[in-house]
Amino acid sequence: MMTTDHVPVPGSEAAERSRLVAITVALIGLVGMFVALLGWTGMAKDVDSTVGAPPWLVFVIGAVITVGAAVFDLAAGSRSDVYVVAPGQQLMTAQFVLNKLAPWIIVALTIVGMIVIWLRHH
Repeated sequence: MMTTDHVPVPGSEAAERSRLVAITVALIGLVGMFVALLGWTGMAKDVDSTVGAPPWLVFVIGAVITVGAAVFDLAAGSRSDVYVVAPGQQLMTAQFVLNKLAPWIIVALTIVGMIVIWLRHH
């Protein structure tokens, strides 16, 4: 059951749906990260084609997917949380990280991966 401001209540169908959305968004972000890093590697190696496309295009597609997943999670708010707590309760640190920061951690890992790949090939 949902409250009037559309915040899922623990144990409700909306809470389960929120968890499913959060996991799906994280998986999409991870796929985007790997695609972006594949394209970035192709650019660092100066190859003409990565999986049949220019590496810059593969990189851009992956980056858009990764950042898009994080922005979607931000816009969805509590409708894409792994943990749902009762009104008035505080999220623990680990719950906060999974609910609010996980997609942005994936973006940060993408950037770290890009730096490592660049350093390795230059």
